[in-house]
Amino acid sequence: QDITITSDDEWYVLRQNITDAEWIDDDGTIDDLRFAFLGLGETNGSFYIDYVKFYKEESGPTYVDGKYEKALQFDGTDDYVYVPDIALNESKPDRSTTIEFSPDATIMFWVKRGASSDDMIIGRYNEDESDMIWHVSLSDSTLSAYFDDDATAYDEAYLTTSSVSGVADTWHHVAITKDNAACNLFWDGAVVQTSYGCPNTIDTSRAEGLSIGRKSNSTGSFYFNGTLDELKIFNEKLTDAEIDVHYRSSLNKYGYNNWTLYINQTNLTVGASYNYDIYYAGRASFSSTSEIRRISGNAAPTFILVSNTPSSINDVDPNTTIYFTVNVSDTDSNFDTAILQYRATADSDWTNVTMTNTSAKDYYTGLNISLDLGATETNYTYRIYANDTLGSVGLSGNTTLQAFWDRTWTMGFAYDSVSGRYNQNKEIGNLTVNNTGDYALTVVYVGDDSPFGLYYKDSGETQTSFTLTSNATSKESKTIQMNGTFGATDRNDTVIFTAVGLGQADPTTLNDNFTLLTFSGGAFLEVGIDNYEASVNQSSTFELGGYVRNIGDNYSYDTDLNWSLPSEFTVSDGNATNQFGNLISRDQSGTYTNRSDLNITLDETISAGFYTVYLLGQGTNGTETTSETNASTSLTLTVYCSMDDEVCGTGCSYVENATFYDSDCTEPEATILEGGSSSGGGGGGGGGGGGDEFSKSEGSFELSNGEGSKFYFEIENKQNKTRTISNIFPKGENAEYIEVISGIGEELSALEKINITVEINAPAYFNAGKHLLQFDVVIKDSVGASETVQKYLTLYILDVPREVADEMMAAADEYITWMEEIGLQMTEVDNYFTLMSSDYNEVEFSSLQERFEFLEEIAVAAQEFVEINSSLLESISHAAEFDVDVFETKKLWLLANVIFNRGDYVLAKQRINEAQSMYSYETKGEFGLAYYSKKNPVQALSALIVLMGIGFFGGYMSRKGYLKRKITLLKREEALLLQLMQVVQRYTFKDNKLSMGEYYESMGQYEKKLSKTIRDRVKTESQLTRISHLQNKKEGLAMEKAKLIEMMRTLQDDYLNKGKLDTRIYENMLKTYAKRLTDVQEEMVFLETRKMLKKNNLKSMRLEDAKKKE
Repeated sequence: QDITITSDDEWYVLRQNITDAEWIDDDGTIDDLRFAFLGLGETNGSFYIDYVKFYKEESGPTYVDGKYEKALQFDGTDDYVYVPDIALNESKPDRSTTIEFSPDATIMFWVKRGASSDDMIIGRYNEDESDMIWHVSLSDSTLSAYFDDDATAYDEAYLTTSSVSGVADTWHHVAITKDNAACNLFWDGAVVQTSYGCPNTIDTSRAEGLSIGRKSNSTGSFYFNGTLDELKIFNEKLTDAEIDVHYRSSLNKYGYNNWTLYINQTNLTVGASYNYDIYYAGRASFSSTSEIRRISGNAAPTFILVSNTPSSINDVDPNTTIYFTVNVSDTDSNFDTAILQYRATADSDWTNVTMTNTSAKDYYTGLNISLDLGATETNYTYRIYANDTLGSVGLSGNTTLQAFWDRTWTMGFAYDSVSGRYNQNKEIGNLTVNNTGDYALTVVYVGDDSPFGLYYKDSGETQTSFTLTSNATSKESKTIQMNGTFGATDRNDTVIFTAVGLGQADPTTLNDNFTLLTFSGGAFLEVGIDNYEASVNQSSTFELGGYVRNIGDNYSYDTDLNWSLPSEFTVSDGNATNQFGNLISRDQSGTYTNRSDLNITLDETISAGFYTVYLLGQGTNGTETTSETNASTSLTLTVYCSMDDEVCGTGCSYVENATFYDSDCTEPEATILEGGSSSGGGGGGGGGGGGDEFSKSEGSFELSNGEGSKFYFEIENKQNKTRTISNIFPKGENAEYIEVISGIGEELSALEKINITVEINAPAYFNAGKHLLQFDVVIKDSVGASETVQKYLTLYILDVPREVADEMMAAADEYITWMEEIGLQMTEVDNYFTLMSSDYNEVEFSSLQERFEFLEEIAVAAQEFVEINSSLLESISHAAEFDVDVFETKKLWLLANVIFNRGDYVLAKQRINEAQSMYSYETKGEFGLAYYSKKNPVQALSALIVLMGIGFFGGYMSRKGYLKRKITLLKREEALLLQLMQVVQRYTFKDNKLSMGEYYESMGQYEKKLSKTIRDRVKTESQLTRISHLQNKKEGLAMEKAKLIEMMRTLQDDYLNKGKLDTRIYENMLKTYAKRLTDVQEEMVFLETRKMLKKNNLKSMRLEDAKKKE
C-alpha cells in the first residue's frame, strides 16, 4: 500500500501491525533505538536516502534495481559506503551517528553475490584497524558472523559460520541475531546455524565508523562484489517469527514523501479470511491508520481426471479426431476456465482452445473438447490450463500423443511339429499372416531351410518364396495352406520361415518355425476321437469313442489306449483303459478296429461350462533300448443347462441370451431406480445351483442400445467414522467392459451416501435384454481396516428406447378408446394390449413393438373401414337414384360388413377396398355418370372429392408415423450391426482373440442381418416418400431409383476417398443396394410393358369394332 506523509522535520514511525518496529531519536545517537534502517539505493536528488538520520559517504557504488525498488551495487574493487562515528570526532557531526548494541543485536540484509571472493559485507574495526569489533561476510559457500568483547587481537572462538548454497547471482535474505552468548545465522528466513560461543558484551569503545562493502576505513582488501539492499541493524534480538516477517516483507521510500510497504504472506488456509490494516505515526503525535482490508485463502484448480480417447498408440493416427475429457476440482468453488494447450513437435508455441463445460461450475467441473489431428505424422504434446476467478492457475502434466500410421504385422504357424512316413505326401497345415497396421502391406517370403520343397496350395507352385500383397485395404489376413512330401530317410528338420515386410513395415523381418519328423523302421501311433457330441446337457448320457492305429513300419508292441476324463464324467458302459497288444505296421485301413467306445453319464451336480477329454495311445518298439511310442489327442465338450426339469442347474442363468441359460432359473426381484436413487429389492432365483448369487439386487437401470452408456448406484458409509473408498471391482457378465468413472478415492463422512458412476466402454458386447452386475466396493478407515460392500444391479439394454415404448402404449390406448366408443369388438386388441402391458412391465420393448404393430394394423384397418364404408354406402344410394347398376358393388359391400361385424377388421378393410374399386368400375359408363354430372355438377364434383379424400387420408397420418418410427429403428439396428462387425474384425486381426472359422461364422451372420436391414430401410423410406409426395407407383419407383444411385455414390465416396468403411462391409452394402436397384428397375419395366400391352389391346378392340360396323 502506498502511504504519503507530510514532513514536519521530525522522525517518523511506520509500523506494520504484525510487528512492533519503530525508530526514534533527535540527536543522531541510535543506542536506544529498536533499529536503524538503510535503504541502500533509494535516491532523493544526489543523496542516498536512509530511513535513519545519519551521515554516510560513498565511493563509487551505483544504484540498480534491487530486491525492492533500488539497491547499491559494489564492484569488488573500490566501492564502499562508510558511516562516521561521533565518538571519534569524525567530520559532519550533524550527520554522524553512533550505532551501539550490547548484549543483544540483529543485523539483516538482502544480498546477491557477484564474482567469487571472500567478501566483507558490513562491520566495524577499532580505530587503528588492528582488531575487529564485529562483522558479517559471505564467501562462495560460507556465511560468517563475528562479535568481539575486548580490544585484544582477533579471537576465532567468537566466529560463527554456516555452509550455504546457491550464493552467486541469486537474491538471498541474511540475518544474524545475538542474544548474550547465543548467535544465530539465518538464510532465507530459516535458522542454518546456532552458536553459544559469542561474547556476552561487545566492546565498541575504540571502534571506528560503520563500513559497508569493505573491510575497514583503509584501502586494499576484502571489497565486496555484488548487490546489497534493505540493510537493517537492531539493538535487540528479533525472534525467529519476526525474522520470517522481515524475510517476507519490506518498507520502501520513493520520491520525497512516498513509502511502499511490501508483505509476502504464504501458506494461507484455504477458505479462511484475513483482515489487515497499516498504521503510521510522526514524532509530533501525528498518526493514522488505513482502512481494514480482507484477503482470503485461495487454492488453484487441480485436476481429478485428464484423459483422451482414443488413447491406444494403435488408434491414434494422423487425421484422427481426439476427444479430451477433463474433471477440474476447485476447493473454493470459483473455477473459471479450462484451456486445452497443444503443439506438434515442430511447433514452438502452444495452441490454445477453450474447453466446453459438461457440468455446472462447482467443486468439481466436467469439461470436454475434440481435436482433429493433421495429416502429418508427428508427436503432439498437450496439457490443460485451468484458472479461477481470483487468477490462481493450475497446469496439468504434459501428455504426448504419438500420431503415426501403424505398420505392424504378424506371422505364425498353427502347429509346432508335423510327422510323416517315408515319401508320404500330406497336408502340413496353415501359415497365417495378419496385417495389424493401417497401411497396405507387401510381404515377401524369402525362404525356408527345409531339406525339400514345400507345396503351397494357394500359389500352385513348389517354390519356397513368393509375395503376398494386402492390396487396397488394411488389416487383411492371409492363410496359406501347405502340403509336403516327406523324405526317404529318418530325420528331424527344423523349418524356419523368414518373411520380409516391404516399405516401412514394422518389424521389417519376421521368423517362425516348426519341426518336420520323417520316420521309418519303427512304430508310429495315430490316435483320434471320432465318436462324440460337441454339446450335451446336464444330467445327460452320451457316447464317446476313439481309436489307435500304427502307421509306422514296424509292429507296435504292448499297445494301450486310455481315456482321461473330468471327475464329473462317469463311465456307465465301456472301459476307459484298454489293451490291444501288438499292432501291425502301416495300418492304412479306413476302418478303425482298435477302439474304445464309452457311454458317459454326467453327474447331476456338474456345472455348466466347457470340459476337455484326453485320449492317449502308448506302445513300444519291442526292444529294451527303444523308448516308448506315444500319441495323444483331446476334445473340448460344452455342457449346457437342462431345460424344463424344474431345477436351476449349477452355473446356469435366468437371462435368456446368456450362454448357459436355464428356463428353470428365476430372476431376482429388482426395482427401477428413479433420479439415481436406490430402491431395495428382494432375492429371486438365479444361476449357480441355489439362486442366491443375485438375490441382493438393489435396483435396475436402463440404457438404450448404441446410445448413452453411463449409469450409477449409491453407496453408504454405515459406520460412525470417516472412511475412504479404496477400490471398486465390477463383477458378473461382461465385467471387463465396465469402467468405474468416479468414486474411487472418495472420502465418506459417518453415515454419508454418494453416487458411484460407471460406464460401459464396449456397448456392443451387451446384448439387448437383462444383465445382472455385481460391484464389490472396498471401504477402508484411517487405520487400514477394510470392509467389502457388495452391490447388485440389474441392467437393461434396450433395442427400443423407453420413450418410444411409452409412445406406443399411449397410441395403443387411444386406438382402444376409439374402438370402445363406437362399440367395436375388442377381444383381439385387448389381448394384444394385455401382452403389451406385460412386455412393458418386463421391459421387453422389442416384443412390445411387434405386438403394437399388430394392434395398430387392426385399429387402423377398422378406422379406414368406418370412413370408407359410410362414404361408399352414400355413393351406392346416389347411383340408385340415377339408375346406375352397382349390383356387384352391393355384394362386396355386404360381404365386407359381415366380416367387419364378426370382428375381422383387417380382412373387412380389404373387402371394402375391393367394393370401392368395383364401384369405380361399375360407374365408369358414360351415360349414367355423364347424366349425373350434367344434372348435378356440384354434387358430382363433391362426391368425387369426398370419395378420393376419404380413401387417401383415412390412414395417412397413422401410416406415416409408423413408417418414420420403423426407419429410425432400422437405422439404429444398421449402426449397431456395423459396430459389431468392426468389433469382430478387431478381435480377429488385431487382438487375435477369434479364429478365422469364428470370424467367418460371425461375419456371415451379421452380413445376412445387415443386408435384410438395409433392404427394409430402403423400401420403407421409399414408401414414406410416396405417401409424403402423393406419388403413384411409377413416380415412387423412379424416385427410389434416383435415391439408390445417390446412396451408392455416397457409399463409394465413404470407402474410396474417406476410408470410413472396411472392404467387406462396403462390398456387402454395395451388393444390397445393387440388388434393390435391379428389383426397382424390373418393376419399372413391368409397369411400362403392362401399359403398352393395355394400350395395344385397346387399339385392337377398336379395330374389331370398326370392322363389325362395316
